[in-house]
Amino acid sequence: MKAVDFTRGGEPSGSAARPSTVETPRGLSVLYRGRFLYSRYDPQKSPIEAAQAAAIPDETLVLCPSPLLGYGLSELLTSLPARSFVLALEADENLMALSVERIPRGIFFNPKFKLIRTASVARVLETIDALGQGPFRRAIRVDLSGGAALNVDFYREVQSGIDEYIGRWWRNHVTLMRLGRNYARNFFSNCHS
Repeated sequence: MKAVDFTRGGEPSGSAARPSTVETPRGLSVLYRGRFLYSRYDPQKSPIEAAQAAAIPDETLVLCPSPLLGYGLSELLTSLPARSFVLALEADENLMALSVERIPRGIFFNPKFKLIRTASVARVLETIDALGQGPFRRAIRVDLSGGAALNVDFYREVQSGIDEYIGRWWRNHVTLMRLGRNYARNFFSNCHS
């Protein structure tokens, strides 16, 4: 499964308790650290609605923190523009194990999807560099579960780091374009001298 990366990139943030799936009238929910990470009544409804409501322009990196059981991922990938990509991220190793076990296999083989487990913003940026999918013009975050609430500060830092990374890439690109024109103009002007 090449779309899964287990690189630690920092200390694990999991606890000794394991997440458990709980049967509800409309599918499985997840109970972890004393809280439900999906609805106890209709676990798939909110994630699917969030995925369908996400307005994703082309050339967008979609950050999907804590995908858990993968609810909403198929809908997100189905509506994804051609030059966009979904990066699912899990900071908690126990929840990562659950995701690897429960997310439908077909999603892992989608070339527009990657799931990583890390507690390092730098590792997330290295992963984006290695995707070979860019350049991205923007990053948006789509929460499909309550798992992101367990590591709020980390996911906020990741979003901020990605925004800075994309902004820096485009500033450098514009600078190189300007310098390139000046270089060419100076080169030809010096050749005629």
